[in-house]
Amino acid sequence: MANNDLPYQMSWSEAEKACDKLGNGWRIPDKKELEAMFEQLHQQGRGNFEVDDWYWSSSKNQSGIAWYLSFDNGIITSGVNKYRANPKRTRPVRDL
Repeated sequence: MANNDLPYQMSWSEAEKACDKLGNGWRIPDKKELEAMFEQLHQQGRGNFEVDDWYWSSSKNQSGIAWYLSFDNGIITSGVNKYRANPKRTRPVRDL
């Protein structure tokens, strides 16, 4: 996992491109990884996450719409088309 978020909020497709530009295996975390970051890092006061912001996941619902999680209260939802400009934060992760 990166130590910080990408520098600004962006659409899901912009976040995917930004992660690709980081190189070698960087990507948007899936839903379970994002939930683990919230529970195991953010709620413990670690990880330098933006408290009131929503974060993208790479997981999609049956309609192909990306899930995103609130780092204010831990609610995870979908419903925003990932290609429309609906900016959220992104914390890249990388497989070892």
